[in-house]
Amino acid sequence: MTGIDVLRAALHDQLLDQALHLAVKAPHRPLQASVRRSISASYYALFHFLVRESAGAHAGQGRRWRAHRDLLGRTFKHGEMAEASKAFLRGWARLPLGVQRTIPDSRLHPGVVQVADTFVKLQEARHAADYDTACRFARETAVSHARSVRTAIRAWPSPAKEPSARAYLACLLCWLRVVAR
Repeated sequence: MTGIDVLRAALHDQLLDQALHLAVKAPHRPLQASVRRSISASYYALFHFLVRESAGAHAGQGRRWRAHRDLLGRTFKHGEMAEASKAFLRGWARLPLGVQRTIPDSRLHPGVVQVADTFVKLQEARHAADYDTACRFARETAVSHARSVRTAIRAWPSPAKEPSARAYLACLLCWLRVVAR
């Protein structure tokens, strides 16, 4: 990518590039700080991808709605997103009835399940990388996490065409209120 392309790249793409750069930066023995920051950057790449997708799906696309997307984007909570993701991993039949009603074909798109699974795993990995100083992380682990995020993003279906993707994005934003009903 050129310098201009990097400036135009979505934040999640920039974070994934940074994650890979940090993971392979040192040719022999990478610093634990670099590997840990790589894992964290991979998680935040997926987090910001999902926030962008959800805010765009619910506040509108295009320049006109940018301030609305930015406002909505500030309301996402990491723990709530993880709980919603875990619920989607349990399958359509285990979702609250209100959520089931938004998915007319009674199935979850495989890309939605893959993103939810990757989100849960990466959040756990990020917590370990950021807070557990007793753990040591290999370069290969960091590279694997970055690749899993890239693969999950590629598998993500269009929320405009896939009801389970749209339902997942809504639940990421308001899961605690959905399950409290």
